[in-house]
Amino acid sequence: MDPFSLALGGITICQVAGKIIQLGIGYTQSTRELPTEVRLLISEIALLSSILNSLCSSLQSETYGSAAHISLDLLEGPIQECKGQLEELYESLVKYQGAGSKLKNIGKLLKWPMKEQETREWITRMERYKTAFSMVLQQAEL
Repeated sequence: MDPFSLALGGITICQVAGKIIQLGIGYTQSTRELPTEVRLLISEIALLSSILNSLCSSLQSETYGSAAHISLDLLEGPIQECKGQLEELYESLVKYQGAGSKLKNIGKLLKWPMKEQETREWITRMERYKTAFSMVLQQAEL
């Protein structure tokens, strides 16, 4: 995968991550006590976005080491998977908010749409991507 394609994929992921973070902030503002899992998920997505921003900046400056070239080739799949996962999460959150009457939607804004276990599974997925992209970023800085 060439650095330009990786940077473009990273930017797309960051855009979707930003939308999810905004939805999470909306839930935070609508309720006094947001479950710990929701805060963790939002945090993981924000960290993932930050790591991808750093990786994209590093690739655009073309100061990454030769070891990073090998890692870049291996990132095409994870970049596409991460993008797909975040889009799926975003669509799920948006669909939950939009279905039903206005009165029901007010109630939905106050409640996180996923069960605790499902939210934990999303946290685990985001942690995996964050770890993979962090390793590539470390190699890129060598």
